[in-house]
Amino acid sequence: MRQFSRRTAMLAVPFLLGFLLFYVLPFGQVIFYSLTKSAMDPQFVGLRNFEDALNNRYFRLAAINTLKFTAGSVPLVVICAFLISLMLFYGMRASSSALHSAFILPMLLPSAAVVSVIRLYFSEEASPVRMWLERLGMEPGGIALTSVYFIFLWKNAGFQIILDLAALRSVPKDIQEAAALDGANCFQRFWKIVLPFVRPTILFGAVYAGAQALRIFRETYLLYGDYPKESVYFLQHYMNNHFYKLNYQKISAAALILMSAILLIAVLIRLLVGRRWKA
Repeated sequence: MRQFSRRTAMLAVPFLLGFLLFYVLPFGQVIFYSLTKSAMDPQFVGLRNFEDALNNRYFRLAAINTLKFTAGSVPLVVICAFLISLMLFYGMRASSSALHSAFILPMLLPSAAVVSVIRLYFSEEASPVRMWLERLGMEPGGIALTSVYFIFLWKNAGFQIILDLAALRSVPKDIQEAAALDGANCFQRFWKIVLPFVRPTILFGAVYAGAQALRIFRETYLLYGDYPKESVYFLQHYMNNHFYKLNYQKISAAALILMSAILLIAVLIRLLVGRRWKA
């Protein structure tokens, strides 16, 4: 037992050192920068950097835009993917590897290739989608936000569809047949049997989509640059612009505020939704 414990400890040492080197120490450095005047002047300023960030107009704009986009894009991806998976599952029983590959392909394509195509339809002055949206009365900021939503939905819906299809196939058929014999209609079987089985998968897909929503900056940056329309100005733009200016203290304060907000939202969702889903 002692020999086994020593071997286990020896194997764990590199992972612990890596975790300390690449996660704990940088996080401690972020906290240090957020409490000092600048990287060149380590004067303790307390919570001044946090106050400056919260009072900054562009930080508030970026935070609100990021929150709005996450709150809108995650349900959009989850609902659209689930509806498509239901149509595929009940309308086409046979699984196709080519179909699965088509769903995964958008995630594997380079962002530069995707953005170059999206630019032809949304960003160019004479692009067909842009002209059609302008005829509907949409402003340039709304068109830019629509293009970001489209990229996010196209890149992330396929993975969620595959997850939902796998969850639908795992629902026991004998339970549904027994419920049908007892007189339950299609809606009742779906609401009482199918949906409870696929809820964990939907929740996992929502968490994954939320993480991907925070990474949409890459495509937005390639489309609209450092200073895009205010409707698509996200927190990553704020941090990236201050990184170019070597304002590490503002980046650190913004990162800690973002991390605290994500943890708070996760706890609230767990408390509000978790109990209902267990019931």
